[in-house]
Amino acid sequence: MNREADREQGEGIRNVSAHVFRIGTIHHDRFWIERPDGRLFQIDGQAKSVLERLASGASAAVVCEESELELEELAMLFQILGIGTDESFVLEGDVEHTVGVGDDPANNAGMRAAVRQTSASSGETTERNFVFPWLECRSFAWVVASFLCVAVGLLAWFTYSAPLAFVASFSDQWIIAAALTVAVILHELGHLLAMPRSGGISVSVHWSGPLPVFSIVCNGAWKLSGPQRVRIDLAGFATDVLVCGIAAAIGLFDSGLSPWIWTFILVQGFRMVFAIWPLLPGDGYWLLVDLFSAPNLWMHAADDLKRLRLNWLSLYALLRIMFLLLLWLLYGYMLYFWIVFFLSKTWDAALGYILYPAPLLMLLNVLSQLYGLAAALRRFSRKTASQRSEEAGALN
Repeated sequence: MNREADREQGEGIRNVSAHVFRIGTIHHDRFWIERPDGRLFQIDGQAKSVLERLASGASAAVVCEESELELEELAMLFQILGIGTDESFVLEGDVEHTVGVGDDPANNAGMRAAVRQTSASSGETTERNFVFPWLECRSFAWVVASFLCVAVGLLAWFTYSAPLAFVASFSDQWIIAAALTVAVILHELGHLLAMPRSGGISVSVHWSGPLPVFSIVCNGAWKLSGPQRVRIDLAGFATDVLVCGIAAAIGLFDSGLSPWIWTFILVQGFRMVFAIWPLLPGDGYWLLVDLFSAPNLWMHAADDLKRLRLNWLSLYALLRIMFLLLLWLLYGYMLYFWIVFFLSKTWDAALGYILYPAPLLMLLNVLSQLYGLAAALRRFSRKTASQRSEEAGALN
């Protein structure tokens, strides 16, 4: 599960051609702001105050002096908002000041934003509704907890009683791969069922380093309270536990399926750990963000580490970098192992092995990494060429 979140922002002179941004309260010092394209970001009380001061007609210099901000931080704001420095914008929702778009442009000595108030009965409340209202009921939480306890019990029973055995044939491994694909879809479906009704939901498949990721993105989650967001973060992991419990029950019912169940549970267990691991950009990371109400946790942690500040954020950044380095070393070793293995085989034998799920996944990952590297080099070359042309134009 992915979400967009940012808090600091930028500067410029506005036109009266305004973009409409919606803003609302999460809790006393956290607010969400929605761009016209549907993307949502989280800001704190200071950033909200800066936007409102700009809306009241204050110049960028005055706002920076009053708020003890740098102009670069204000520039970052408008970059995040996705608007140019010569464009105006409208804040609509939970704001303190109201400035009409039709105000005299001559009064816009600095930056000017238009602000509109909206009532709680406007379309805002509908986006906070859930697809299944009973998700908010305490009794439903107890039902889910009961099923999770049963699933854990079945899983423990199976691992204790079933003999340890795994599948190895080509067809059996692809059966496990298909089952794992269904499990991943169910994992994301668990997140989706716990999310609010929103038009900003999208599905994506991408690589996170050496790991493939299937994601359902719902920026509407930022509009919810902390406990609700934590529930969304844990919904995928809870679904994984239930799936493992069902698999264990099947294995207990038919002992002949034990090798398939053991293989599925082992791989699924590794995937569950990686999904909830806080040192990776997945559910575990968002769980930390929501538990500590710390938007842009990684960005601030990396910044504290660069500044050699000794706190839990810099420690988190150091541990995450070390873990990712270890993960990439393991990935490199696996890649080396498979290359040596295939070079020791004939072409026909190597082609037969590469069609197994694990080698095929590795091959697709390598191709994806090479494509990403080529795209990055192409963007860098274009940027360099553009800078050189600008410098040449300035000299002329």
